[in-house]
Amino acid sequence: MENILNKFIGDRSGSILDHINRYCLSENKSKLDVVRVVFNFLEGIKTTLDDKFVEVCLYHITKEKDDLTKLAYRNCTASVMRITLNDPEIGEDYLNRLIQIEGNRGSISKLIKFCLNEDLTDWEKVWALEKMEQEADNILYYMFLGSLFYSNKSGIEIKYKNKVDEIIIHEYNRLEYAMDFDLVNAEYNSLIKRQGSKGNPTEEKRAFKKLSDDEIDLLFSGLKGCFEPYNKEHFIFAFSGGTRPIDYNGLKWNKKDTQFCYLIAGLFMNGATVDWSVAYQFGIKNPDQKKNNYQLNKDEKPKGCDYIDKMLSRIK
Repeated sequence: MENILNKFIGDRSGSILDHINRYCLSENKSKLDVVRVVFNFLEGIKTTLDDKFVEVCLYHITKEKDDLTKLAYRNCTASVMRITLNDPEIGEDYLNRLIQIEGNRGSISKLIKFCLNEDLTDWEKVWALEKMEQEADNILYYMFLGSLFYSNKSGIEIKYKNKVDEIIIHEYNRLEYAMDFDLVNAEYNSLIKRQGSKGNPTEEKRAFKKLSDDEIDLLFSGLKGCFEPYNKEHFIFAFSGGTRPIDYNGLKWNKKDTQFCYLIAGLFMNGATVDWSVAYQFGIKNPDQKKNNYQLNKDEKPKGCDYIDKMLSRIK
C-alpha cells in the first residue's frame, strides 16, 4: 500500500482524486475506505513537511555561525520548535535568541513562528506570504522567504514504482500538499453526506475498541461544555460509529486540541499507535503531531487535563 499512496501524491500527471478513482475501480475497493486511508496518510506527510521546513530555515539562520551553534539548532524538529516558541515562559526569549543569531531583521526566525501556527491552514499561510511579497519593499527577499515554506526548497522526496517497476522520484512541496489535502478532505465530506442521504446507509466503523454505554454516558456528561453541539446521538456516533444521523456534520472541540488528543490516546491506544478516528469527528487535525508536542512536557501530558485524568481513571 505504501507504493500506491506514494504514487497518489507523486504522480502529478493527474489529480489525487483521479488516482483514487482509478485504484478503486481496478481493485474493486470502497472509495470511502480508501479516502480515509489517504487522509490519514496526508496527516502524517504534514509532519514530515513541517520538519523539512524547519530544517531548511535553521540551515539559513545558522549557515555562517560556529559549529556549536549549528549543532545546537540543526537537529530541532518542528514539534519541538512549535512547543518552545509557544511556551509562555521561554517562547519569546527563544525567538529573540534565534533573531539575534540570524541577524538583520530576523525574518526567517519570524517566518518559522508564523508557519508553525496550527490555527491557520496551509493555504492561509501561503496567501499571507504572497500578500507580504506584494507589499514588500524588497520583493525578491520576500519571494525567497515564501519559497522556504511552499517551494521545493522545503519539499520532501517521494519515491514510487511505475507499471514497469521503474523507481520514480518526485519532490513533493507544500503547495501540492495543500491542494491534495483540500481535495481529499472535500471528497471525504461529500462521500459521508451522500452515504447519509441514502435510504439505508451503511454502518460507519469507528475505533477498534468499542466503549460501553456506561463509559459513553460518563464521557458525555464529563465533557459537557467542552464541545458542540451537545447532542447525545451525535456524540455516540462520533465515538462508536453506526448509522450516521441525518443532521450530523461533525462535532467541534472547544478546548485545547492537545487535551482531546490526550483523552483519545488514553482511550484508544493500540500497541504503540493511537486510533485517531474519533479525533477526526471532533475536527482535530494532526493529532499525532499534537500528541508528540505534549509528550515533551515533563509529565508527558498537556496542561489543564486533570478533568480528563479523572474520567480515564473511572473508565480504565
